[in-house]
Formats: sequence, C-alpha cells, structure tokens
Amino acid sequence: MWEQTVAPDWRIPYVGGWCEGHVEGMWGQATLPMQDKNGNWYTMGQYSSAAAKWASGVGNHPGELPPSGVIVPVYFDLGNDPNEHTAVSLGDGRYVSSTLSGYHDHGYVHPSLQHLIDMYAGPNGGCAYLGWSTYVGKIEVVKNKEKGMNLEQARNEAQRIGLLAHMTEAEITPDWVEYHAKNMVADPAYAAALSKQLYEGTKWQNDVWKSTHYDEEVEKAYQRGLAANGSSNVAPGTYVKVDPSSIVEVKEKK
Repeated sequence: MWEQTVAPDWRIPYVGGWCEGHVEGMWGQATLPMQDKNGNWYTMGQYSSAAAKWASGVGNHPGELPPSGVIVPVYFDLGNDPNEHTAVSLGDGRYVSSTLSGYHDHGYVHPSLQHLIDMYAGPNGGCAYLGWSTYVGKIEVVKNKEKGMNLEQARNEAQRIGLLAHMTEAEITPDWVEYHAKNMVADPAYAAALSKQLYEGTKWQNDVWKSTHYDEEVEKAYQRGLAANGSSNVAPGTYVKVDPSSIVEVKEKK
C-alpha cells in the first residue's frame, strides 16, 4: 500500500512540449510556464526532459502500473522523440498530461492509460508505457506504508544473502537463518548490514572503493556476535572474522 507524502496541484497551467516541467510544477519543483523576450514559452525545473528523469533511475518502477489512491508520475517512450514523455496518474484511472500544443490553463485529462497512449502514438511514431516513479524532481511524493518484512520473508532473505555470499548449504543452518531473520524483522537496516559484512569478508576488501573503516565495522559486528552467543564459539558464517592483514587500505570514497 502506498501513501501520499507530498500532494500536488495537478490543475496548474502547462505548455505543450514541456511535459517534465509540467509534472515537476505540480509539486513545486519547476516554474510555471514563462515567456522569453521573443514570446516563446518555457519552464525551468530539476530535469531537462522526461527522458533525463527516467534515466536517473530514482524511484523508478519499470513495467509496473501506477498504484491506485495516490498521485504519481508516469513515463512513456516515444518512437521519434528522444525526450520521451511524462504525465501524472491521478490514482483513479485518469491521467493528466501536457497533451495539446500551446498554452493551457490546466492539464489535459485522459480517461485511461490507453487513451493517452493512443493519442501520443500517432504523431510520435509510437508510444510505449515505461512505468512510474515515487519521485518528482528531487522529492519523494509517495511512500510504501508496509514497513519491514514478516518472518517468512526474512527467512527467505537470509537464505538468499547467505548463498550470494558463497556460504555452503551446511553453513546456512536453520538456526543461522532464524537468528538473522528475527534481526531483519526487528531492524529494517539489518539485511543490508549482514550483506555488507558477509560480502566484504571475501571480496570487498580488494575493491578500490572500500571504506577504510571496514575492518573496524566487521570487528564490532564480530564482538556483538560473541556477546549474543554467550561464548567464544560463534557458529560458522554467523559473523565473519576478517584477517586485518588481508585488507588493502585505500582512501575512502568521496
């Protein structure tokens, strides 16, 4: 389920051909249409085009239909226009777009996604839906209300992380999975921390962009594992102990 974090004013004016500025303007991320000294309309926003925003990858959900009940930007590939196109899903089946040429007091409301695609396909040599995004300009306009994982999801994630870290099936014991799964449920950041620790133990220390704080972080994690187990014997693969002599010290990435 998604919730609106920043509500737009989707009834703002637009100028045809400035779709990215139109969408960003709904959330205050771009100027309203302006005219230069020669009378040409334009807007100024965060991205130069819909293609540039989609290419950034920020918040993108490729191939997914937009969620209902919230207002989000959607993106389209145009056959003969490298700038592509963006519009807004109103969350009720309708789409607001800068469809018509010239200046208009409010966006063109399409009754359906297919209606928008059909109108754009002819004059643009085709129109294909790309997906939607949680971001407009530089702000996140919706968030997922479902926080964290349930225990079954966490068990699957723990097994996946272990296999990706080249642990053997013998090392990925039910107790190991359960231990890390419960931590994932309790702490949304735990899965990333576990992945970082296991992966760094065999490979990341050889990469030039490795943090110089890596060995310190792994040592702390190892000591927490010792304390949690109540003994000096930590189950294989539970916490990776790295030989500091194997770490290549490099400058921290800026």
